[in-house]
Amino acid sequence: MTLDLPCWGFGITSTVPVEIVRELAPIVEQAGFGTLWINHIPGGNCYASMEVAASVTSKLKLGSGVTSLDAMDASTIVQEVRNRDLPDDRLTIGIGASKPPSPLETVARGLDLLHEELSGVPIVVGALGPKMRDLGVAHGDGVLLNWLTPDAARGAMEDRRRDAPESDATVALYTRCSLGAIGAGAMAIEAARYASFPGYAANFARLGFSAMDAAVCVDEPMALVERLSAYQGVVDQPVLRAITGAESLKAYASLVEGARN
Repeated sequence: MTLDLPCWGFGITSTVPVEIVRELAPIVEQAGFGTLWINHIPGGNCYASMEVAASVTSKLKLGSGVTSLDAMDASTIVQEVRNRDLPDDRLTIGIGASKPPSPLETVARGLDLLHEELSGVPIVVGALGPKMRDLGVAHGDGVLLNWLTPDAARGAMEDRRRDAPESDATVALYTRCSLGAIGAGAMAIEAARYASFPGYAANFARLGFSAMDAAVCVDEPMALVERLSAYQGVVDQPVLRAITGAESLKAYASLVEGARN
């Protein structure tokens, strides 16, 4: 079994040092991955990372997966894209929100502004519950899902086909992956952090599995493809979201190489 890497994404966070991003992005592109997704988190700027990645690649698509509109509003995202001269034809902007009074209204307004100002750039919604998923499919260009087992991902796709059979919205899914004991330890910390969020805790309880059940932790790179193959063809773009436990090019490149085997 091999992975159809052009249909896959590779995911990191915006706190990965830009020196690593500069070396990693060409490795991801040469391996055949279709998209490099960079999550915007405190302490980093995914648009700065995307600017670096764009400068050292030619075909690799770049996605912000996702930018919380609670931390960076849509107008600021537009400024980041324009000021950094990011390539529109290679971009996907992922957005989300969780703070009251209405995350749905926040995302809906963001979709409207981004579609108006960044015409032609796909805007996807980081979605947990069904209402946010519906918003991403009906008014966005797709959804980016998170922490799902293969069976749960299959169920999400069935829901989309049932509720929006004519939609061509893209469904992407972050699947967190680690190698070795250090990676597994980092994964356990990551899983516990998400499980502490009330929205995710309720979602895990509703679906009947834990965050670690949706994680892929392997000891050897050769085992990675076997585990990830369960996601291939289930969603439009599965994403190998790298959890390394060490901020080094070698740690990230090991996951890239494992996916190529």
